[in-house]
Amino acid sequence: MASKKFIQALELLEEEKGIKKEVVLEALKEALEKSYKKNYSGSESIVRVEINEKTGNIRLYEIKHVVDDVMDEDYEISLEEAQMINPKYEIGDDVVTEVDPEVFGRLAAIQTKQLLKQKIREAEKQAVYDEYIDKKEELVTGIIETVEEKFCLVNIGKTLALMPKAAQIPNEKYRENDRIKVVITNVNKETKGA
Repeated sequence: MASKKFIQALELLEEEKGIKKEVVLEALKEALEKSYKKNYSGSESIVRVEINEKTGNIRLYEIKHVVDDVMDEDYEISLEEAQMINPKYEIGDDVVTEVDPEVFGRLAAIQTKQLLKQKIREAEKQAVYDEYIDKKEELVTGIIETVEEKFCLVNIGKTLALMPKAAQIPNEKYRENDRIKVVITNVNKETKGA
């Protein structure tokens, strides 16, 4: 699963959306771990994902604890089974087995993709919030996108700002595509964005 294009896509995402590469890599690790646990092992199993930031190479490991009496097959492995892998294993050791990422079926790939998209959307919201929270009470230039009876939507760069009727200048006419100066009075994170 090595790919230079993958790393280039991460860098482009960081450049365009302000989402740090590390955030996306962590989201991908979490998505792969959750998807593997849901489809191939149990929710209690220990899975570790390593992603090489330079090559994009992804490695997935399942970790099981060596015990005398197996109570949970997702988390534990018997001493006999462990010693079949390597005779040096003893009780208390951890058996780390690399899992071929090709094992992921279509369903697991779709779940991973959905989880990753969700994490990226959350990171985008956070990046927008972080950028504009420091600009609170600042004057910025924007372009009016939509004019409604009770509000205007103003494009202020990386997001749309809501300008309610109460914040508008009385008797001033607002038209779509007009450039205006606005003061950012509040920044919050909502379900649809920051």
